[in-house]
Amino acid sequence: MQPVKLRLEGEFWDTQIYMGFLYLFARDGSLVVIDWDRLVGDLGERTGQAFATEAALRRSDHLYGPSARLFLTDPGIRSVVVGRFETLAASDLFLDRATVARYVVQHAESPSPFPHADSVLYNSLLYTVGKSGVYCAPCATKRRGTAIGRGIKRWDGSASACAASYNTVALATGASGLFEMISGSSYEGEVQVPHLEPRLIVDRHCTDCSWSFFNIFGTSRFHGSFLVQYKLRQDQDYPDEGQMMADAGWAEELASGLRQTSRRREFDRIVDEQELFGVSRSGYEIAYQDKIYRVHDKLISVIKANPYSKKADGCLNSFGEVQIAGWKGNLVSAKVAVFGVVLEYDAAIVVIGNGADESLETHTIQGEPVSWRVFPRSANYRNHLHIVRDDCLEVLSFNHDYFVEQKVKRMGTRYSAVSGRRFV
Repeated sequence: MQPVKLRLEGEFWDTQIYMGFLYLFARDGSLVVIDWDRLVGDLGERTGQAFATEAALRRSDHLYGPSARLFLTDPGIRSVVVGRFETLAASDLFLDRATVARYVVQHAESPSPFPHADSVLYNSLLYTVGKSGVYCAPCATKRRGTAIGRGIKRWDGSASACAASYNTVALATGASGLFEMISGSSYEGEVQVPHLEPRLIVDRHCTDCSWSFFNIFGTSRFHGSFLVQYKLRQDQDYPDEGQMMADAGWAEELASGLRQTSRRREFDRIVDEQELFGVSRSGYEIAYQDKIYRVHDKLISVIKANPYSKKADGCLNSFGEVQIAGWKGNLVSAKVAVFGVVLEYDAAIVVIGNGADESLETHTIQGEPVSWRVFPRSANYRNHLHIVRDDCLEVLSFNHDYFVEQKVKRMGTRYSAVSGRRFV
């Protein structure tokens, strides 16, 4: 199934999407905030494909879950849904500058110096990292007031990548190692942060980072990747930053969340890539939630991670290898999404997803991007791949994963709805 593609004209550097707003970092150093909900709603009316437009671009959660799967297993209903996506994918969806401008709700100075190296949205805060340090700015969660607030500097240290979960922001800082810092929160448009500096977790080279449930995975091309493994603690007497913040008079909501998070995670050990994959050879390793991947030449090795396993040897186990042929150029970077694995090569971006019959589907997107991003943690945009080109932003929506059995798929992470037990 071909992805749905929407192009927005403009010169951008990076992109984020959160709570109905699209955040576009322009190459002039400004930040443009788009009313994404209104844009998609109008687009659905224009194309006459309101259902497919909504599911593809605004609410990826609509067709996941047991209720939707009950209907999608019916051949007649499934055929209609697939047909709607195929019709929308065949449409030329392009918004020129003048049209994009109609949906701008705020055009402000970027909350951090241009250019930044990476960004992440978490706890209603927009984090940006780069050579100048780590910054954060509050983002609107309600459709009133300003969409983005004033940015503040959280740390002077240089960072190349960031990833957030468990009220913690992981920071990859290159030769300085892997750090983590307690996340802040947004309250009435103001940033609330703990007065705690980021702390060093692993003193070895790290250029990228991601989360495997409550563990942190560090990627390095130079000295080997690693998994920082934690244990969950239920000890009520475990001292933590959240209690310190509560004692110091910080907002109760933020302090309560940090008490719970800090109490549950305790450093266990570092697992090297050789222990993970059983062999020592150069490659590029990435992780997210239940899977860890090694990309070496044209071979992808997959490890399934289950930190909740009660068996001592059940936390990590081989999930198989996938041979992929026909790629050209060197691997630049990679990320894991719900809909598959995204690989950037010198001349193209390659998406490897799962077919409905458990076969693999490969989608190649030609050209070298300015930047690109996926949103595996998002509730509504997990099917998005954003590719920043020289003259536009391409928003690609991959919808094949709705029809895939989530428990057995090899590529991408297993979709799980947010419930009482959160893994994000």
